[in-house]
Amino acid sequence: MASIIGEKFTVKVTRPIGSTYPSNEDIKYNINYGEIVDVLDAYGEPQEAYILGVNEVVEEYTGRLVAIIHRVNDVKNNWVISDKFYTKEEIYEKVKFVEQYFKVEVLI
Repeated sequence: MASIIGEKFTVKVTRPIGSTYPSNEDIKYNINYGEIVDVLDAYGEPQEAYILGVNEVVEEYTGRLVAIIHRVNDVKNNWVISDKFYTKEEIYEKVKFVEQYFKVEVLI
């Protein structure tokens, strides 16, 4: 899995900055989130990804895979796409608004 770190991917934004989590309106997205174009996850659904380093609403973004948020008790992984590099701690701080509800590892 980690061998794809650094490769470029395009994210189609499905939950822009300011949107809310589908099943919990108390969780508000402070970063853009969406689906990787043409990549399927372990469930056979489009791979989901956070976009870091873009502080405005965008419809689509192409950047490098800089980390994978691995949910330890689930087969779901969320990717982190950016053109900047972050530490594991910086990444977790930016995605914890959702990921705090799961046991996760940040893989870089």
